[in-house]
Order: sequence, then structure tokens, then C-alpha cells
Amino acid sequence: MAQITVENARALMQGLYSMATGKTDLSVATTKDFVSAGSKLLEMGSDIVTGHLTQMIGETEIDIRAYRGKGKLIQVTANAYTALKRQISFYSTDITDLTAFGNDIGEGKDNYKAQTQHYVVPVEVYFGKSAGWKKKITMPLVQLQIIMTNEEEFAKYVSGVYTQLENDIQKTLEGKTMAVILDRIAGTKLLTEKNKLGAECIVYVEDEFNKEYGTNYTYAELIEDHKEEFLKWFAAYVQILSDRMEELSVLYHDPLTEVVNAGQDNAYTRYVDRFTPKADQKFLYFKPLFTMAKASVLPSIFNPQYIPELNGEGVQYWQDIKKPMAVAIKPALPGWDNVTSENVYIDNCIGILFDSKALAINNQFEAAYTDRIDIDTLTQNTAWYYVSNPVNNYTHNAIVFCAHNVVSTATFTGDGATKNFTIDADVVRKLDEVKVGDTVLTTGFTLDGKTVKFTTAPANNAAISIKYE
Repeated sequence: MAQITVENARALMQGLYSMATGKTDLSVATTKDFVSAGSKLLEMGSDIVTGHLTQMIGETEIDIRAYRGKGKLIQVTANAYTALKRQISFYSTDITDLTAFGNDIGEGKDNYKAQTQHYVVPVEVYFGKSAGWKKKITMPLVQLQIIMTNEEEFAKYVSGVYTQLENDIQKTLEGKTMAVILDRIAGTKLLTEKNKLGAECIVYVEDEFNKEYGTNYTYAELIEDHKEEFLKWFAAYVQILSDRMEELSVLYHDPLTEVVNAGQDNAYTRYVDRFTPKADQKFLYFKPLFTMAKASVLPSIFNPQYIPELNGEGVQYWQDIKKPMAVAIKPALPGWDNVTSENVYIDNCIGILFDSKALAINNQFEAAYTDRIDIDTLTQNTAWYYVSNPVNNYTHNAIVFCAHNVVSTATFTGDGATKNFTIDADVVRKLDEVKVGDTVLTTGFTLDGKTVKFTTAPANNAAISIKYE
């Protein structure tokens, strides 16, 4: 880790002195100057010194080896966040075929009075939500007295505190940033399952590969036995979808579709269409998969033309380093869809290609404060306050790439009396299908742990098939 030098310590002391006193009459160029400035500051009181030192550390960018969390791709400035959190779009409407006006136009009839008026209609949606958080450090007063009169100790203290502070803050920012990303990934899966987003918003890679080549491989088979063919195809397919996102359409986002005058002869549909230029496209992806591809498959296809490093970022894991490709989260959903959120599980998430307006987060340093001295321990608590402002806009384009979860099947036979059937598995996260005889049930049962509980006992000798994840 790079340490702050004595020269850095003097410059910081001069800044601290000016901040605390409002004066610029003291130049801290020597050890004597440093001791003089530090002594004067201590005479002003430890509360003042600690408070300004805390503020200075929070506002100063120091070149040390601090941890940098993932998710930088969606982090934006305060001004950019302000523009993203409240967006006004305008509805588009279908083009009317001229034949719909009849064949007698120009024959003297006053047609236009009977035509529906399609006014320009704005739609305004808020996407931002702020949350504050803080980081606290306790300082013994005896330590303060030492560092304020010793350049080397001052340098060591600021280096150590800044590294600890920055590492803790970066981990917190990483968690908040990745929460926004995971929220969109899981939310996209859930909303497509509920038919609130188009099926094109999520790509199950084995389905698309099999459709292209007329095969029937699982994702595991593609990765283990057909890695080269799969990765070549995937690189090209990402490029194809990237090109499609440049076209103005209602695909890859929630178009907020409305039918006006429904059930009437003059009914028409309005919607919000979008396009995403290449410069505004971003790609967050599971890096080990692409590292493997670059090293062992076809390095030439994994270049900025296909996987744009400028607008791309790889992650070593999405949520849990022990299950690097997995996503397991209950996403926050947009209120206008009236969908109740539920736990979403994706065992193999490859990436997400999205518009820069679809996902963003702004993290701001707000202020630093110092408590009064604790007379029992002769310490002071200092705190740095931050605000995180996330944006998750489903009306802008995003495509999730993943594989289907492995679905297992448990079978039972009804006896006319038993209502509860326990699946022999380590864990049951979700039921995909419950079938009694030839009937697929959508109600009349619940999942409690690994046990499926029927409201009414299946009939004697009834074949029970339960597909689960």
C-alpha cells in the first residue's frame, strides 16, 4: 500500500489549518512549521480538530491502494442522477393506413371531422429513491495529540484511516450498486414470466442456440462439450441484439402500452418506443466465462467490436463468491405493473446489455461530524455520511442473458386421504408445475419448505407430478 509522504502530510496540515482557521498566513514547509500549525490547532480544541480532519479525509482523494468495488459501470454524477430520476417521455401511436379513410376522399365529403384526434401525450415517471448511510471511526485523544505534532505519525494515521474508510465505503457502495443491477436482472425475469415485459427482454441462451442449430443441448452440455461452438455463437448473438437495440421499437423495455377508447370503433394504441445508440449501450458480464473464451476458444472475436471494453465491465461473481453465476433476490418492481414481487432464482446469469438510462446510481459524500468527547474513555467518534441514489428505469432498453435453471420432477400416487407430499431434495426453491392426473393445477396447493400441501387430497391412484427447482 502506498503511504502518504512527509511532504503530503505537510500539505494536508496546511489545508487543515486553513479549513479550521479560515486563514492562509501559515506556510507548512518544514517540520517546525508542521509542529507549529498542529499545536495551534490543538489549542482550538479537539472537537474542532477532529471535525475538520474528518471532513478533510472525506473530501480528499488520496493516492493509496484502496479497494475498488465492482459496478462502476452504472455509477453517475449528481447532475446525471437528477436528469435520470424524473423522466418525461411521449407516447407514440400507430400509423393510420390511408385506406381506412374510405375511397370517397376527394368526392366532396367532409371526412376529417370524423377522424380521431391523436394529441401528443406526455408520460412522466419517477425512478429515483434515496437512502442515507454512515461510517464511524473512534479516535483516542492521546492519538490526536501525537499525530498533530509529528509528521510521520500524521502520515501513517491518515493513510491507515483513509484506507480503512475507503475499503469499507467501497464495499458498501459495491453492495448498493450491485443491488440495483441484481434488481434489474431478477425483475426482468419475473416480469417476463408475468407477461409484463416482452419475452425478448430475457435470453435463455441454450434455447436460442438450439433454435439456431436444431439441437437440444442443455446449458451444461454446451459449456462442457460444445464450448467453442457456443461461445462463437454467443459473441455473434450479442452483436446482433446490440444492433437491434439501435432500432426504434417497443422491444427490450416496458413501452407503457395503453389502449385509448377501448371497445370503440375509434380505439387506438399508444406506447413509448425506444432506441439505444452504440455509445449509450453498456454490457455487464460474468468475466470468467469470457476470460475462458479469450484464452482457449477464439480470441479474435472477443474484442471491443463485440464485447466493448469501453462500455463493458466484467464481474467475478454476481452476489455470492461461492456461487459466482447465481442470482437470488426479491426484486423491487415498478408500481404501474401491479405485480407482487417474489423470490427470483437464476443459477447461471451470463450478463445484461442495457441502455445507460436504464440503470444508474449516484453515491454522494454529504458531510462529516464529530461527537463530543467521552470523558470516561477520552475518545471521540467521527462519522462520514453518504447518500445513495439508485435508478432502475424499465422504460429503457435492457436484455438479460442467462440459462434455464435445472428443473427436477418428483412423482407420487394419491390415496384419497393424504394432502401433504414431501419432495426428496436438499432444497426446493420454487414449483414450476404441479400436475394431478392430466390436470395442471394453478391453485389448491402451497409449498412449505420441501412439502407440497394440497387443499384437497388427490384421488386414490391419481398420478401426481411435481416439477421444481
